[in-house]
Amino acid sequence: MSLVGAERTEPELACTLGSEDARAQLDEWANLRQLWRKTDAKPNGMRLWFDSNAAVALRAVAAREAACCGFLALEVSGDGALVRLEITSDHADAPPVIALLAEQASGQAFE
Repeated sequence: MSLVGAERTEPELACTLGSEDARAQLDEWANLRQLWRKTDAKPNGMRLWFDSNAAVALRAVAAREAACCGFLALEVSGDGALVRLEITSDHADAPPVIALLAEQASGQAFE
């Protein structure tokens, strides 16, 4: 049975960047590694902390990520002497994408 015109319950799991721009975006995440301090898993995502001097670059890369991957929610906020990034999604297939971003930003492997 096929439902025509049925509304989607979750956004499409897709990135709007071309391959060259996607590689550049992953490189921007990797540039944050030296400022990364720790990561915690959340039920629907990951929480990463960085030195406070990462705030400007972190906000910029998170804004670009949110623009190209509409199924992700990215929030950057101050947390004492650190800056916290929360990457979350209610999309059932988003966890590997969230783990990839956390791995790029931290240099650590996550499952």
